Amino acid sequence: MKELASLLLTVMLSLLLGVCLGYGLAMSRMTLSEEVHSVRGEPVTASLALPVARTELLPDSLRGGLRLADIDIPAGIVFPDSADLRPTVYDWNLERKYEEQLFDSESGEMNVRATVQYNRLQDLSTTFIPVNREVIRYVTPTWRPYVMMQYHTLHGAAVGGGIFYRKTGYYIMYNTDFRRNGFGVGMIYSFR
Repeated sequence: MKELASLLLTVMLSLLLGVCLGYGLAMSRMTLSEEVHSVRGEPVTASLALPVARTELLPDSLRGGLRLADIDIPAGIVFPDSADLRPTVYDWNLERKYEEQLFDSESGEMNVRATVQYNRLQDLSTTFIPVNREVIRYVTPTWRPYVMMQYHTLHGAAVGGGIFYRKTGYYIMYNTDFRRNGFGVGMIYSFR
């Protein structure tokens, strides 16, 4: 009885040591693969506060063909007689919209929009579309154990197990048709 208990203890400790060594070997032999994707984020739009002019300078003389007859000018201001103010008034009232792309890189895209009218900046806004790097890592163990069971209509059954090394699997199974028993070995290849 003492010898049976000693043998049982030896078998259990051997199995435990084998499982621990197998698990350590399987976990240390892993294949790491990764995929990198660029994912566009949601656009961030912001309107900026309009800057205030700190200095405004009026030149001594005006350029262009301005006519004094088209506008009422106070007596103290002197213009050349050939002045035509219609292009200037038209240009003054004209609304100009500008849109410029500041950058489009792997970090994102930045656009700026501005509106100018009445010789002043009326609107200034930005839109930033971030691009985030998404890294997906796959860890595939080099050694993967598996178990299997089967039953077929010819009144037979089998249980077994094996191990996959990368894409190739090796197995051993115990077969029975409930009258005769036997063992089988085999190999499996995975195309994935």
